[in-house]
Amino acid sequence: MDFFNQQERISTEDAAKLLGVTKHTIYRYEKEGKLTPTFKYTWHKEGSKFYYKEDVEALRKQEEVEGLKVKELAERLCVSVSTIMKHIKEGKLVARKEQYKGKDTFFISEEEFHRFEQTFEQPVTKRKNFVLKKGKEKYVLFQLFQHPQTNQKGRLIEVMGSNGNILLEDERIIALTDALKQGFEPTEKIVKQAYTSRRGYITFSFPKPLFIYATVYKITDLFYRYCGAENIRLDITEKTIEVEVKPTHFPVSPMELEAETQYLQQYVRDGQVIVRPNGLFLESDTETITVHVSKEEKELIKRLCEQRGVGQEELVVAMLRDQLKNM
Repeated sequence: MDFFNQQERISTEDAAKLLGVTKHTIYRYEKEGKLTPTFKYTWHKEGSKFYYKEDVEALRKQEEVEGLKVKELAERLCVSVSTIMKHIKEGKLVARKEQYKGKDTFFISEEEFHRFEQTFEQPVTKRKNFVLKKGKEKYVLFQLFQHPQTNQKGRLIEVMGSNGNILLEDERIIALTDALKQGFEPTEKIVKQAYTSRRGYITFSFPKPLFIYATVYKITDLFYRYCGAENIRLDITEKTIEVEVKPTHFPVSPMELEAETQYLQQYVRDGQVIVRPNGLFLESDTETITVHVSKEEKELIKRLCEQRGVGQEELVVAMLRDQLKNM
């Protein structure tokens, strides 16, 4: 009967792509009766299994589950997945576990997310407190915005939970949400970049400026463009802007960045700003050492990292530096 069925067919590989699973999961779905290949008993004569696309799409709709996955919620709150899982295990965040694409997956309702957001306290870390997500868009502290009709510009000078404040050229301050409604747009999109494995950070302590065209803001634009928010740590004190950035290269002629180069060299605290014909190189002074610990000690370190929302290397280095200060 299948021979006369003119429905569109797709291969096992295409079915896996459509469902976002592996081919092994497709075979498991078949064993569970969720999918049936065309020519079920004689498929081998074609050399490969095929499935009706309509059946695969119907299964995809069945597999879709309402709610936020842990990773999606972590991105909204700008924290690690382990931090969210910690709150779920402690009962502070209500989540339901369901089968999703062949795996046990936690889902959190929108209502529960909004309840949790009101009481959630960000971990004490400088890594993500300058990144703000609204839907699919990501905004960062000091990002430049412009109105397409009036050409008025402004910078995001404050990030507060799921909102922030923009300082305009005329010295007015408006909420980011209101600015977006009025039509303000980022002059440059923040592109996600890979986290660099290069060791160490170059640290700067810049004086806090009073106007949106200050040199330090032009420098943060360069950091976001060539390093990505993933490789930056940023914090604001009463009088300074503290920046830590992974080793990186600004592929711009130093002649074009003369003022910025002098500013970087003036306020660098740790690391080096190296000028070369093919651009600026920011290099750290970090040296590598190897540390061996017992299995029990490693498990303790992992638990501490989950509690504090930091990486293992970051935690160990911080503890080591505390000890060195007391020597």
